[in-house]
Formats: sequence, structure tokens, C-alpha cells
Amino acid sequence: MLAQGQTLYADVWFPYTPGAPYANALLFRIFGARLSVLYWAGALAALGCAVFLFLTSLEFGSRIAGWTTGVVVLVQSFVPGLFDFPLSYSFGAVYGCLGACICLWLIMRAASGSSLGWMVAAGVLASATLLMKQEMGAACVAALALLVVVRRFKDRSLRALMTDLA
Repeated sequence: MLAQGQTLYADVWFPYTPGAPYANALLFRIFGARLSVLYWAGALAALGCAVFLFLTSLEFGSRIAGWTTGVVVLVQSFVPGLFDFPLSYSFGAVYGCLGACICLWLIMRAASGSSLGWMVAAGVLASATLLMKQEMGAACVAALALLVVVRRFKDRSLRALMTDLA
């Protein structure tokens, strides 16, 4: 219905956040309304989660933990049932998981460097993840808030705090 131009909450009743249905509608508009589009979106989201969890583990300096985490995510993502990635019960959870994994990597990059770009990217992605799945987006926002507090105590600069909050 979204691919035909109708809108959530006005024309179509929907009890969840609007991110995933609009993302799926965009994919359907680009690639056509076929079930294979959802299969590919879920499979690529699982691969993206594995890759970004691996990269996050590399930030900690543990290649073994990265490979283990990536393999566990990939194996669990393709187990048939309600919670698999290629055709899940809720694509909000699939896209939210991908957003949370990328946001975690961005937060780790922002913590290890002083570049403002990593912090801005993490904030934008946390907002997008909040639109996909509320619980995962709230976790991203909480992790960003923790990073701001830690950076405040590390730098002891009110200007840096205001920049991070902005």
C-alpha cells in the first residue's frame, strides 16, 4: 500500500514506528514488488551486521572475537523461523539490528578519535535506528549519551560537551 502512495497513520493503520515499512516500500519501488526483494534485503542486513560487529571487535583489538561474533550472527540469522533475517516476522527488527551494529561501530570510532564526523554520523544513525525499532534506537541513543559523558570527563571542556550534545 505504501508503494502505491498511501501513508502510514493516515491511510493505513500501523502500530509500530514507520522506518521499516517506508524502507521496504522504497525497495519495492526501486526493484519491484517481489518477495525476493525482502529476501535480499534481509540477507544483506545479516551480512552487514556480521561485518560491522567484526569491525567493532577490531576496534577492541580482538580478531578472534570479531570472527566469532560475525559467524554466530550469520548462523543465527539464517535459522528458519520467526527470527531469521531473510524473511523475518518484523523487518523493523532486521533494519534496527543493522542500524545498531553500524551505530556501535561509529561510536567506537568516535571514542577512539576526536573527529566530529564520527559523532555526527553516529547521532544520525541512532535517529534512523530509532525510526526502525524503538528499543534498538533507544540503546543507540543511550550509548551515545554515555560516550558524551565519558568524553566530558576526559576532555574537561564545556565547549567540547556542547559540541557533542549538538
